[in-house]
Parts: sequence; C-alpha cells; structure tokens
Amino acid sequence: MNPLATRVLVDDSSLTVILQDGRELQVPLARFPRLARASVAQRQCVRISKSGRALHWDELDEDIDVDELLRGRD
Repeated sequence: MNPLATRVLVDDSSLTVILQDGRELQVPLARFPRLARASVAQRQCVRISKSGRALHWDELDEDIDVDELLRGRD
C-alpha cells in the first residue's frame, strides 16, 4: 500500500507533505521552480487529490506525485 498525503505545508524554503502513516516528507522548494516563484497565497492554494497520491495547484498548473517524492524525484 502506498502512503497517502493528508496535509501539505509550504513555506519560503520547503514543501512538507504529511503522510497518512505519520511520515513527513520535506523537500526544498527550489526543486519546484513554479512554487518557488509563486506568491505565498498561490502556494497555499494546494489541493490533495481524492486518492491522496497527488498534489495540485490550479492557479500555477503544478502537479506533484506523492510516489515520485517518496522515490526522490519530482
């Protein structure tokens, strides 16, 4: 079973994904240029997919796959 995202936190330097199994994935925001260039308000408008396996920012047209984050890729 693949871990599912339950919460996402974004600050000026990192993206943190909290998983259903209790793990937290923290990734430098620099790995995601669209997020790094976005305003604070835009970064906060993230949606977790119903499956919990993807993150999406509508306004930025940015998608991040949770499984890819776990494997160390974006």
